[in-house]
Amino acid sequence: MNNSISLPKKSQQYFLLLAVLLITSQCLLLPAKGFCQKMADPKLEKMPVELEKDYALSALPPHLRKEATVYLLDPAKGYYIAQKGTNGFVCFITRTEWEWGEFRKDLTMPISFDAAGTKAIFPVYQAVAAMRASGKFTAKQIKDIVIDRIRKGVYKAPSRPL
Repeated sequence: MNNSISLPKKSQQYFLLLAVLLITSQCLLLPAKGFCQKMADPKLEKMPVELEKDYALSALPPHLRKEATVYLLDPAKGYYIAQKGTNGFVCFITRTEWEWGEFRKDLTMPISFDAAGTKAIFPVYQAVAAMRASGKFTAKQIKDIVIDRIRKGVYKAPSRPL
């Protein structure tokens, strides 16, 4: 006796199409992980300069923006100064969260630091952006490098402002 179910050819095609759609939707609709991450291109695109600058400045209250230093991201090199400030505040857009251990293209977050944060925390963001831009490191390697540098004291907690 044969207990297998025989489906018409048309039904088999529909099931195959449904299976393909379910598998590909996992890569298209969910954050890139595992198999989907390997398929994704980790290269970032350059944001329009004025958009990036305005977005970065939005991380600060309006009264601090005019005299703040603004860093923009060149995806091929890392951060560069677009506006030199005088008030000790720095703002920029982060496009990589090293803690996640994965490269994503859908992350944009404005961040600002006072002088203490600029000295202690911003160098981590600069190094991560430069490593990602170089194309020589995986996201996991960057995460491991940053953690190692924190453990070795290369990156330290910011001092409290006086």
